Order: sequence, then structure tokens, then C-alpha cells
Amino acid sequence: MGRLIMARVKKLTPIMCNTLGPDDVRIAEALLASPDAWDDPAPVREAENWLAAWLGLDQAFGFMGGRAALYAIARALNLSQGDEVIVPGLTCQVVVNAFEYNGATCVHADIEEETFNMDSRQLAAKLTPRTRAVLLQHTFGVPARDTRAIVALARKHNITIIEDVAHGLGGRLQGRKLGTFGDVSFFSTERTKMINTIHGGFAATSDPAIRKGLADIQNQSPFPPTEKIRDILTTLLFCYYTKVHPDRVSRFDWAMKKYGHSLIAQMTDLEFKGLFEPMYGCRMSGPIGTLALNQLQKFEPFIPLRQAAARKWETWARGRGYGTSHPGPDAYCTWLRFPVIVPEPLKADTTWIEDELGMEPGVWFQSPCHPQERVIPGIPTGWKIARTVINLPTGLWVE
Repeated sequence: MGRLIMARVKKLTPIMCNTLGPDDVRIAEALLASPDAWDDPAPVREAENWLAAWLGLDQAFGFMGGRAALYAIARALNLSQGDEVIVPGLTCQVVVNAFEYNGATCVHADIEEETFNMDSRQLAAKLTPRTRAVLLQHTFGVPARDTRAIVALARKHNITIIEDVAHGLGGRLQGRKLGTFGDVSFFSTERTKMINTIHGGFAATSDPAIRKGLADIQNQSPFPPTEKIRDILTTLLFCYYTKVHPDRVSRFDWAMKKYGHSLIAQMTDLEFKGLFEPMYGCRMSGPIGTLALNQLQKFEPFIPLRQAAARKWETWARGRGYGTSHPGPDAYCTWLRFPVIVPEPLKADTTWIEDELGMEPGVWFQSPCHPQERVIPGIPTGWKIARTVINLPTGLWVE
């Protein structure tokens, strides 16, 4: 990275890691100093119990990513060659990977423009005798307007509903918490999500058969390698000092020198190529459980702040003639990020956002299977949104 680009990056308001605080730093530093306790499952159980109780579901299970939790769900459902899972026409490649690693085929159903979530009419058109599951996603933390129609359609055809709450922890629809509409749900604690342990995630369910399957899979799954946990903790410290700390600009070079030798990527080369990534098969380790519980216990006050930021960006976008997401009147949105629809040339080069607002824009989604380019026919709205949507941070720094 050249000096001018590096200087620009350091000064821009970041779009991720905004739930990290000095308390998380103290926890990470203490964990790094006591690696002998990393295989203790008690912190993971405590985080699982907290999440299950908060959701009102029977049990939650910790894995080393939301994507790893989804992979475990696919295994618990015995998805395999010949099975189809219908996913939204705007999702992430790691979602598709989790199903394809099990041999299942992902069928993309187009989205509706109001919230960029699955259109129930498009879902109905994609159903076949091979359909085993449907992914109910809440993009950017906005509940799908068609949630109840999707649930009703799946129930009618005896199709399992997997609820993707990676963007929506804390969201509600008509007062009901997201994560409780499906037969099983999953949550992410990756650095771009509602809570942040760099990598991590949970599956949650009250379905007895799925619960038993997930328990068996978790018990048989290994912990991640010790060096991987060390790198995750180091990455968390780096992210705090370079993205959240009040003096993050002046701390950047220091943090890069201290922690930059062992930073974890958001997505590996194996994942990008669609090849199996071993972390999908790992259960959550004790240090990640400790951090996840700390994040879970403090995340709800962040949501009104995100909602205030969303109102600011709505006014900003409307004043410039840009489109946005339009939640239903019964939706309580988490606004993980605020999506804005701009002309394609403005999506292709987002330095104008950096210049005008002084912040790092997000480019979710660059394709209907972000970030991988795939030829996916029959989803014109998904392609349209992928070509034109950018997103803005909704963190504590937005005033």
C-alpha cells in the first residue's frame, strides 16, 4: 500500500469493529497471557446459555464463525448431493460455501427492492421437489418484509427455514426477535457484524432433532489451532487501536508494528475459491466465548445509536436523490450498515464518499454472491442492487 493511500486509510472513519472497547482489550490481553486455559469449554457454554435465554430458544451452539455455524446446520439437516437450498439473490459467498461444502446446491431467488431481502413470490417460483431448506436473511439488519409469507410458504411445503441473523442481532418484527422465525438460526461475531470477536458465531434452535444434530456435531468438532486463536486475539487488539481508539490515527503505525505480523483475514483464499476452509469445521474456543459473552452483554445500547445514524443517512441520501432501504412499519431494524443506491459509476469508485464524508464506505454487495463473480441467471433485481448499492457506517462515531 503506497504512503498516500495508507495515510488516507488511517484518517478515514472506519466502517467496522465499532463495538470494541477498552474492556475487550483487557480481556484479549489477559487471554493472550494465559493460553493454558484456552480449551476450557465453560466460557463458550456461558455465552451459548446467555444467547439462548435472550432469544427464548432451547439451546445455542458456538462455532468459529457464523459461516461455520451455518455449515454445522447444513450437516445437522443432512443436506447432501441433490438437495437444493433457496437463498436470496443477494448474499455472501461464505453462505453459499457452507451449503456447497456439504454437496447441496444453492438456488438464488430474486429480492424485492424495498429491503433487498427475498421476494416470497420469487421463492414460490423456485420451489422444486428437491428443495430442502430456505434461507431467511435480514440484509443490513432490516427484517425481510416478506418474512411471514416466506415462513408460511415453507411450512406449507414442509421446508426447513434457516434464519440468517448475521446482520440482525437485536432486530425485531412486530415485537418478535429476529432469530425466532426459523426452525434454526445463526449469528455471526465476525468483525463486520453486530458484535465482534474477529471470528466466531452461533447456531440456535428449539427443534429437538436439529438440536441433537448440532450437539453431536459440536462435540465431534475440534477446537481451532492454538496459533489461530492467538492471531485472532492479536487481530482484535490491532482493530481496536486502528479503528476505535480515540487516537487511532497516531496509533496506527505503532499498532502495525506491534500486531501486524499475525493479522487474520476476513476471508481466506480457500473460501474465495470455493475450496474447503478447515475453520468451518471448528467449534468455538474458550477465548472467543469469553469475548462473545462480553459483547453480548453490552450490545443492545448500540442499536439506538445505529438507528440515529440511519436517520441521518436517510436524510443525506434523500437530499441527493439516492435510493435507500425501506423497512416495513412493523420492523425494528439494527442497521448494521446503512445502504444507499447510487449510479453505477459512483459505486465503481467510492473515493467521492471518502472526500465528502471522511469515512470508509462499504461495498457490500459487489455481486449476488459477494464477493465472488458468478453467472447467476434469473435475479435481475439482485444484479441491479449489487451494481449500485454502497453502505455507510452506523457506529458510535456518527454524530
